[in-house]
Amino acid sequence: GDEISVFNGRDGEWRGRLQSVSKKHVHVELIVQTRAQPAAGHAPKLLIALVKRARLETIIEKATELGAGEIQLLITRRTNADHTNVARLQLIAQEAAEQTERLDVPQVLNPVKLDAYLTSATETLIYGDEDSTHEAGERTIPPMLEALSGLGEGAVSILIGPEGGFDAVERQTLSKLPETGAIVFTIRIYLDPVPLFARHPDGRRLALALAEQLEGLTEPQLRYKGLDRQRSRLVVRLRQDAASENHD
Repeated sequence: GDEISVFNGRDGEWRGRLQSVSKKHVHVELIVQTRAQPAAGHAPKLLIALVKRARLETIIEKATELGAGEIQLLITRRTNADHTNVARLQLIAQEAAEQTERLDVPQVLNPVKLDAYLTSATETLIYGDEDSTHEAGERTIPPMLEALSGLGEGAVSILIGPEGGFDAVERQTLSKLPETGAIVFTIRIYLDPVPLFARHPDGRRLALALAEQLEGLTEPQLRYKGLDRQRSRLVVRLRQDAASENHD
């Protein structure tokens, strides 16, 4: 008789009541629709070259959280993996959609070769070119927000290459396509120890803000992010550091 929220990616979100549960089936009595299904739009498709398993799983998770409409896996000339468990990646996308309360789940498509994909692509394609700085010939390489802000209402795909970058042939092919644009792509992830807050000029405010964000996470969110065992200790440390800095 417990009440749960359910969605199928087509009919919005519903509050339902569990009637029966078996190994293969769950019977739910629908009570009321709580959210309508958003109108289908042109959410960007992510085209991502295969990378190592852990990093690829993180990419799928974050792409889903950010609203990617579809995720196409690619094999490029410098791809350092030639296969992956697509079913597992689809489950990761489903879990990320549930945790972020999306009412749809992006489909993760089986890997195809980049050359083969480009021969039939009709959408506007934006690709991250980490080997470019400011200009390529007569074409200025803009940052991502600038490139995306000038797009119309049509379908858009964002292409991210492998860890070694696109090779010369691939870059030449991409630059000659009629509906593509390169962007400066310099995203990096940094891991810094908590004590660095004490040395940051705005460390007290940042530490308190992070502590408040951690305190606001629900139990499912904590488990999803792997913080269920660490939150209390992190919050105490962050508040202690903020108080210590305030005294100084």
